[in-house]
Amino acid sequence: MRIALILALVLTPAARPGLEIWDTGKPSPEPLAPAALEAKSGWTKVAEAGAIKGDAVLTNGRLTAVIRRTGDTDLYGASASRARVLLQGTNGQPVAKLDKIAVTEVSKGAIAVEIQGGAAAATLKLKKGDPALETSPGAGASRLRVEAPSRFVVFPDFFADDIVVDAAKVPIASIEAPSENFLLHLGGRNDAIVMAVFEHRDQDVRLSLAGDGEKRAFTGSEIQFGKSGKVWVSLLEGEGIWFTKTLDRRERGRVVPLGWKMPFPAYWRVDFTNSFELFDSWDMLLQTKEGGEFVRPTWFGEPLQKVRPNRQMFDAAIGGMLYPAFADPQGNGFVQGFNEKGRMEISHVGPMLVYPINRLPTTPADQFTVVDIMRNTMGVGPCEHILDVEGQKQQLKGRATCSVQVELNQMYQAKQQKARKDDAETFLKQGETFVAHIRGRIHSYADYGHQMLALIAAKKKEQPALVPTLAPLEKLLGEIDASIASKMDKIKTPEDHAKLFAQFRKELLENEGADALEKCKAWTDALVSVGGTQDELVAHCRWVVKNVRQKAGLIMVQDPKAAPVATEVRAKAQEVLRAPSAHESARH
Repeated sequence: MRIALILALVLTPAARPGLEIWDTGKPSPEPLAPAALEAKSGWTKVAEAGAIKGDAVLTNGRLTAVIRRTGDTDLYGASASRARVLLQGTNGQPVAKLDKIAVTEVSKGAIAVEIQGGAAAATLKLKKGDPALETSPGAGASRLRVEAPSRFVVFPDFFADDIVVDAAKVPIASIEAPSENFLLHLGGRNDAIVMAVFEHRDQDVRLSLAGDGEKRAFTGSEIQFGKSGKVWVSLLEGEGIWFTKTLDRRERGRVVPLGWKMPFPAYWRVDFTNSFELFDSWDMLLQTKEGGEFVRPTWFGEPLQKVRPNRQMFDAAIGGMLYPAFADPQGNGFVQGFNEKGRMEISHVGPMLVYPINRLPTTPADQFTVVDIMRNTMGVGPCEHILDVEGQKQQLKGRATCSVQVELNQMYQAKQQKARKDDAETFLKQGETFVAHIRGRIHSYADYGHQMLALIAAKKKEQPALVPTLAPLEKLLGEIDASIASKMDKIKTPEDHAKLFAQFRKELLENEGADALEKCKAWTDALVSVGGTQDELVAHCRWVVKNVRQKAGLIMVQDPKAAPVATEVRAKAQEVLRAPSAHESARH
């Protein structure tokens, strides 16, 4: 089912006060206190277009924007959470004084105000029931600065793992960041997420920082308007709307109660710091009754995936595992981080984050998630494009080798091989298709690795100073060929695959000899060895490329000079990650 249909199921939010604009009558040099917002003392309600004498206050009952003559626009949520928005001119400096505040739209669906300070202008709009302020640039507007103090800034990645930037690990005063259409400031006391959404990926993003030690924090983000690109700023709020905990080494492999409870049912994303200094993004499992099975949220309307009560699962890349994030029937959160788990020896130590990325059918109508904000601001069509819904659909071509094994072994066990010759041929063709498809995916990942290594080599020649910056990417990319080489004796070559299937057709098809069953079992064992090893390998290749994509994003943060090559590495990674096979563990 397409995501457009899922998002269309979002219920109409509960009734709230309607759209209103107020003129305070006189400017305020300081942000307004909640009591002043409530009292509205001396304010005049505005019913039509025209100039504002003091400060302008726009509200839709869910979000309130106070546009002050000082140039600041203060955003308040229903629980008094606050962020600050400032318009920047072509000189890169915030507009320090607004010469003009004028109402341009008062309708049942939206209210809007045009502002101008010096040579920079913009239009600020609130829509009915929408928790986002829309900012459209006018003449002279270059960037929008969003001030929301936070230790963590998250760039959600719907194709791979999130990029999480920790202010504690950034020593410089400002950094460039990936342009990914949206970013999250996790602020307040775990009760506010300030989300910025922007139309184009060519809209550059800069993050500023201040403070030392435990007080080190991002002070804000500056988003380039670009080619008439709009920027929206939204507030997700409520106690526990996000959560963080630092996992100690002693807690590896142990069930750890988070001391956090889901404030509402939703698709909660859990980002773990892993032993590769990157983040693993997982879905929090949900449980409906004590001791019962868990369900795992899905993205595109598929039935919720069922998980055993003991959380035992098999991941083609990792192997056998206990799923690492879950909630009990009361919504209390738990994690069981990996301790050198699986084939890649992954450990989860350090900061972890939890936040609501998408809604479920049971999510209350008045609660919003990250995907809801995307849909409400950019529209369903652009949202589908950004999420690359078509590219994320998993493909199953042919029949898995283990299924071919079962079918053929049962057929020969029942001595039906001659009567069911056509069925046997069908299973063989399906097996051939499956093996070829997975092998093709492996080759795609290998080709990507070769192309990116060539790109990096060329960039290193052009800019020798980038050698240490790009070294981690080279190391990751080199793992693709290394992993393929380590399994070549088992996966064989396409020519070997052709010989294997030709052997069955020549020696076993219709064979009713006394040893036909044993020969069939030996042949299907050999087939499953190829298929199973290919499944492990393609999942591992995908895992490597996902890490490359995330690492490239972090490199953009660490060294702006590497941004052009890192941007290309990320973009090409998304291309090769598209249309995964059903055996790639695309979403763990």
